[in-house]
Amino acid sequence: QDTWIYRLATPHGDTDVSFPIVAVAEQTVTSSQAGAGSDAVHLTGPSSVSGSLEHSGIVAARFSWDATQGDVWRLETSANANLDLMLRVFNEAGKQIAFNDDLPDRAGAAVDVRIPKDGRYVVAIEEQSGLPRDLDAVFRFRLDRATPFRLSAPPQLAIAVGAKGALKVSADRGDYEGPIRLLIEGLPEGIQAAEPLEIPANKNDVTISLEVAENAAATATPIRLVGEAMVGDRLVRVPVLTPAAGNLAPTSEPSHLATVLLATTLKPRYTLHLIDMNRQRAVHRGTTYPAPFIIEREEGFAGDVRIQMAAKQSRHRQGIWGPILTVPGDAREAFYPCQMPEWLETDRTTRMVVMGVASQPDPQGRPREVMQAADARITMILEGALLRIAHEAGELTVRAGETCEVPVTIARSKKLPLPVQVELVVPEEIAHLVRAAPQTLAIGQSRATLRIETTNDPALAGVWTWTARATALEPGPQGPLPVISQSEFEVVIPAAER
Repeated sequence: QDTWIYRLATPHGDTDVSFPIVAVAEQTVTSSQAGAGSDAVHLTGPSSVSGSLEHSGIVAARFSWDATQGDVWRLETSANANLDLMLRVFNEAGKQIAFNDDLPDRAGAAVDVRIPKDGRYVVAIEEQSGLPRDLDAVFRFRLDRATPFRLSAPPQLAIAVGAKGALKVSADRGDYEGPIRLLIEGLPEGIQAAEPLEIPANKNDVTISLEVAENAAATATPIRLVGEAMVGDRLVRVPVLTPAAGNLAPTSEPSHLATVLLATTLKPRYTLHLIDMNRQRAVHRGTTYPAPFIIEREEGFAGDVRIQMAAKQSRHRQGIWGPILTVPGDAREAFYPCQMPEWLETDRTTRMVVMGVASQPDPQGRPREVMQAADARITMILEGALLRIAHEAGELTVRAGETCEVPVTIARSKKLPLPVQVELVVPEEIAHLVRAAPQTLAIGQSRATLRIETTNDPALAGVWTWTARATALEPGPQGPLPVISQSEFEVVIPAAER
């Protein structure tokens, strides 16, 4: 393994501290011991060094090592994200033969150096940020023989219980063209890998066939793959690396992992069918459209199915949303309510992707949440709004503890002969400090006044955006469906005078 995790207990709670570990010589230095004004610290063979920066000079450390012609050495640094490291490599004559400024996926620098002739070589680690040195100004340097090849695989693989899957392992060979034997560690019970587990000579990849037994558990397990090869007279072991996705702020943490997440999944025992799946539905802005679905369950499955929005939508949502709708086991039909904001564009279609979630036991009897996408997207064409609200707040300034009034006007379409409730919506953090009784406008009424009471609390001071919201409830196939319009206005609450 590459790291050791220590659980540190503190008066403020426990935390995990990660320590890098290596199977080579390890030492520590400071920039005073190995910097520009000192002789290079000599390293013998593969080594790892942890260093600290004590001064603001550019050259943080200098190391030397003896190398033989034809050898390929890997020089690599890592540091906290606030440091900017560069590597320069020099021969005995002081001529620069290699350098690297930045790695593409994390902080630090690295370079592979092919030695042109026998001799002593020097690497200079430079720090270019110019930031003041503190306890966080530490770096790590690793000197090791470069691996003759590198191996990679996808970060994750999902295979259904009772089915087969394929895992592709790729090789970046460099100068080595021989066969590479693959070893798999940590395969869970019930999963078998088919032979041969080898990347043939002069080939750059192999696809490993994995078979999951019918009685295997549905679970997710990190597995480790290692490549082995005889390079000359030595056995070389190289881990298969996968990209560590999702890092939006590169640091000294590894950008690759030495594991593949292998997930065994269950086949859903239900399907979601959108009725008239190819139809484009005309929907008014601000209304709630009940999309009709049929839930088909396999024989013997009578569990509830939850219908909800998928995390990844096919187009810009622009605020459309839907709740989590639970369909009981004895129901075959459902209407999923799609709320369409009043600001949606009318010159394009809007689509919503929904999915089902249901609890199913795996072959070991353990409950698992099984997801299934609907067989089509809900496609809607937008028409004009049925309800609009406008306020007459103007430039509103209110002192904390005072009461103010905001007149509002609503407009209904002839298609909406319904009462309308008007209410005030304020930011959640001040909801307990501002009150306004909702107003109900009967059919034929179009004006109301929101009487707003504020609390004398300094937390109200500032410039706020409040919202006047109008809601009508249309009858739907499974209950009332809201039609919503809202209008924002700015409120200034001065700070109390001292």
